[in-house]
Amino acid sequence: MQDLSSQIKDALGNLSDLLPVDRDLINAKSSMAKFNEFIGGETNNDHHVEMCDALDSWEDFAGIFPRNGSKTTICSTRYPAYRLGQDRALRILICSCNATLAQSFLRSIEAILSQPNYQLAFGKLIPSMNSSNYKWNESEKIVANRPERNALGYRIDAKDASIFAVGVGGAVVGRRADIVILDDIIDRKTVRSVSQIQDVKNWMTEELKGVRHAQTQTITVGTRWSTRDIYIDTINSMLKNGATITGNMVDEVLEQVQIYKSIEDVFV
Repeated sequence: MQDLSSQIKDALGNLSDLLPVDRDLINAKSSMAKFNEFIGGETNNDHHVEMCDALDSWEDFAGIFPRNGSKTTICSTRYPAYRLGQDRALRILICSCNATLAQSFLRSIEAILSQPNYQLAFGKLIPSMNSSNYKWNESEKIVANRPERNALGYRIDAKDASIFAVGVGGAVVGRRADIVILDDIIDRKTVRSVSQIQDVKNWMTEELKGVRHAQTQTITVGTRWSTRDIYIDTINSMLKNGATITGNMVDEVLEQVQIYKSIEDVFV
């Protein structure tokens, strides 16, 4: 009997050696850069790799890019899908200048979760409509088969959404997030008014404060519309906490951050 068991194991071992191993799929499960290529069917360029590596570090990250720089595709749609594939109990808050834009990111994430390649790597995350804790709508989604705790050690309540989308100024009281993504939190209209910029700043510093915990990763990406927009102030604060700053506009932004800091020091 022992001999037969050994023969079966040997046969299975030989069979597994003959089966092709999809290295792209394996790498996509543990590397954001590889996941971006795997799910998008494209080759990363240098700034894509830089962005993906920064996200993969679990450190805070800020990137200021011109339009069509792939910042939203990578940071606000593929990255949430990647992290939820790794840990279904994560809670991700996605914020943009208005709820309509933020909700559009959720539709893109759903499209990724529906891809056969994604499900081959991570399984089915979209729940069936008759599941006991079904919540899958425009602004929030709860993935299937969530564990009670995430890999960060936080207990997950039934009210916690896997992904929650909100516009700047929207209600976030009672929410908790392991990842906060701020994508295009200002637009061309916002920068016309100093008071509107201040409103955005107040919401970010006061309302979002209660959403974060000690291990929350904060990601800020956007396109600059004006030299007086909120990104300089935001990036200055993130730099103080050791965030990684990158993007096509990074030199310009860092130069203005230095000017901002010198002015700030005068009034301290």
